[in-house]
Amino acid sequence: MDTSFVNRNLGPLRAGGAVVPEDIARDPLEELHPTAKAILVAARAVVRERGMAGLTLEAVANQANTSRTQVPYHFGSRAGLIEALFDWMFYDVWMRFMRPPGAWPMTVHESLQWSRQELDDLATVRDARDLVVHSLRDEMVRRRLALLYERDRRLEVEAIGLDAAGETDRGQLDAIGAVLLAIDEGLAVQRAVDPDFDIDAALEAAEAILTHGLPRVPQEETTE
Repeated sequence: MDTSFVNRNLGPLRAGGAVVPEDIARDPLEELHPTAKAILVAARAVVRERGMAGLTLEAVANQANTSRTQVPYHFGSRAGLIEALFDWMFYDVWMRFMRPPGAWPMTVHESLQWSRQELDDLATVRDARDLVVHSLRDEMVRRRLALLYERDRRLEVEAIGLDAAGETDRGQLDAIGAVLLAIDEGLAVQRAVDPDFDIDAALEAAEAILTHGLPRVPQEETTE
């Protein structure tokens, strides 16, 4: 990949307008039956309190104050419920990113400051990573997460206004989106496991790398 493209385009880009993609702008809870909505809210509460190991149909039904049969009726299975949780949690995070309307495109600094706000919500960070870890062991859920990550890579580059003219190779943009997403995900994990992790220093370093490239490390002179 041409790294000069990254360094040249991750600066304060303001040109162009951002269009919120329909697939992320639609609230996953909006069209749910009230009972299904209550079940999904209950499932998120169970994950937060007990982790994925505690996400059983019985636990969710009890939390939602409904019968156990209502969970598979609305979501098909535990895996279907987890997929719905993924959709809702990713929507929740991205809608915070995209508001207020007209906030896109952002500078790299603004984008990383949004990440800073997201990473301060440790409960949501831990909930989401708990779901990600679980998805590695469940093929159907893993496929769903892969699709969400594919979408998020696209949103990462759109959020900072890359390729507003549509002239850049999609594979290159996807690779850049993957790096931007990896920064968010990697810092989120470190933040979740270590409350003393210096997130501000890490974000400052990320901004410097994205806008100027990696610093040159002086090499020690060797004598033969």
